[in-house]
Amino acid sequence: MSSEGFSKDSLPPAGAVPSEQEMEAIKAYLNRKYPLLLKNSPRALEGAVNDQ
Repeated sequence: MSSEGFSKDSLPPAGAVPSEQEMEAIKAYLNRKYPLLLKNSPRALEGAVNDQ
């Protein structure tokens, strides 16, 4: 782990919870870039955000 408490492979927590509009933009991007990600794990994004 680094000195900040995160492993080199993990992302640090977001500074703020994204708005509904930002979540839709993130989902649209993920659907374009990684189409199977949200198809296979549709609640992954909400779960990651709500864990913060």
